[in-house]
Amino acid sequence: MNRRKLFLSLLEAMIQKPDMPDSVKQQSLAKLETYLKDAPFIVKFVFPFLLYTVEYLPVFTRFSRLSKMDVESRAGYIAGLHGRIGGSILMVLKLFVTLSYYSVPDIETSLGFTRHCEGIRGRIKKPVFVDGSRSDNDISLEADVCIIGSGAGGAAAAYAAAKSGMKTVILEEGRYLTGEDFTQKPVEALSTLYRDHGFITSFGTPPIIIPLGRSVGGTTTINSGTCYRTPPSVVKLWHDRYGIPWLTGDEYARLASFVEKEIHVEPVPERIFGKNSGLFRQGTQALGLSGAPIPRNTLECDGCSFCAFGCPRDAKYGTMLNFIPDALQQGATLYSNTKAIKLVVRNNRVEGLEGVFVDAHGRPLSKNISVKTKRVVVSAGAIYTPAFLKKNGLKHPRIGKNLHIHPAARVSALFNERVDGWDGVPQGYNIDHYVDEGIFIQGQFVPPSLLSQSVPFSGNRHSDLMEKYAYMASFGALISDTGSGRVVPGAGRMSSPVIFYSLSPEDHKKMVKSIAITAKVWFAAGAAEVHTQVATRPVVHSEKEADELLENLPPAWSLELMAFHPMGTAMMGGDEKEAVVKPDGETYEVKGLYVADASLFPTSTKLNPQVTIMSMATKIGEGIGKGL
Repeated sequence: MNRRKLFLSLLEAMIQKPDMPDSVKQQSLAKLETYLKDAPFIVKFVFPFLLYTVEYLPVFTRFSRLSKMDVESRAGYIAGLHGRIGGSILMVLKLFVTLSYYSVPDIETSLGFTRHCEGIRGRIKKPVFVDGSRSDNDISLEADVCIIGSGAGGAAAAYAAAKSGMKTVILEEGRYLTGEDFTQKPVEALSTLYRDHGFITSFGTPPIIIPLGRSVGGTTTINSGTCYRTPPSVVKLWHDRYGIPWLTGDEYARLASFVEKEIHVEPVPERIFGKNSGLFRQGTQALGLSGAPIPRNTLECDGCSFCAFGCPRDAKYGTMLNFIPDALQQGATLYSNTKAIKLVVRNNRVEGLEGVFVDAHGRPLSKNISVKTKRVVVSAGAIYTPAFLKKNGLKHPRIGKNLHIHPAARVSALFNERVDGWDGVPQGYNIDHYVDEGIFIQGQFVPPSLLSQSVPFSGNRHSDLMEKYAYMASFGALISDTGSGRVVPGAGRMSSPVIFYSLSPEDHKKMVKSIAITAKVWFAAGAAEVHTQVATRPVVHSEKEADELLENLPPAWSLELMAFHPMGTAMMGGDEKEAVVKPDGETYEVKGLYVADASLFPTSTKLNPQVTIMSMATKIGEGIGKGL
């Protein structure tokens, strides 16, 4: 049986709606094919492998292939996949099925979901830049500094360097996309704006999906715009313990103030707060906890709710709308669809950089770029920066280690009243009551095709819950980890890095506590039930049952998590044995090679790191400019 027929067989079982029209099945299949069309090898391998696994698995227990069973038997078998292995298979296949099915327009409409910003298109014109995918020739050029990446770190460093008078070149592997390009369709956004189609996953207990952006603007294009300063206790720790002398409270405040003005940070206004955040605020206040509207980098936001899929109004102020155009105005040059490959190093000094132009999906083309420069700033993020450094011969034993992330669970709640959680800012409110112990709980609502992945069960039980989508609310329970993982380069110059990460015992307990707290807030707001993203206890019905999650700690493998804000894999510090990068941003091993992204952070930041990444990158860019 071919893959398409197997998928439809699985779709019928996992959604289990006897009256599902053939047109919906075919549209679901088309959405799947769109997602898989230009997906990386790992995605194209994992899906059919698990599809055929679940097709033939019942042969050993029921003496029948899955597709040969009737729909009810199929649904029962799928629902019976439990435990560490079976549950993981179900979770991944559910991701593909629900993403495809709940992206069908008729299904979205039947759930009450609307796009109130559908007629809005971007209002900001792109500046002049060079699209590497359209280059007919190899390009050779000279620059004072070449910056790899245009996300939070690369863009801020580029602006500071260009403003100081340096001839600045920025290389970005992704496309330059703004509001005029965004469709408000999650499948298309995952395929165009996310690395590996949003399927980057760590190996460990539990496996954790780590979404990263891949476009001009990097992850600032797809984040929710949350902008917090790192707590003073963390800044002081980095100064005192890790030997970063310039990182004083006053200097950090100067840099953060500049960044906040540049990217226009403001608290979420009441007019776009939304009922999702309003209910959570109500529950927070009922429990006597401390919380507040989230400060975000936005300008004239309409609360379209598609922050994570590219803002159609250009209201979420990612770096493709501020630092990058400002750098270009100062004389910098941006090359999109351009992948940095090889450092040119002689006598432990940078002398240049070589790269290749790529197509819209990151596949190498036949034309190359060569930059003669004595300064290269690597701002590829905490997953890709250490891989680039190692592939280019750096040997420091700490490169790729010390990986910190913010593990998170999407904790949703079912109410007896309509919530329409998509109406308003998806990330509007935050509980800051537990920040000191590394727990922060933030608004997080997504379209049906994404929320369905965290709505429990399969078959009738799942689809019956999804029928109540308009009555659901959702928040993210995040933790600042004390444990760490590592990143190692993949094989081959175009391959993705490999991530190893497991929750430490302390972080395991903290993660469950954050889920329990979030559930209790929902109950205080009047929720009928809460969906936990704990496979062994997917639904709780009271505050008492939420507390029982901590009393009878579920195994770490049963937590269904995502993570955000990877950091720490090329840490900055004053001790060369411990740190990869000097306090001025230059690597200890190679003169003229700098790092300016979240890789620098010695520890987890406890809060969203966007402002701190930009602040440290600005400092590094300023320092490079003064050195010229």
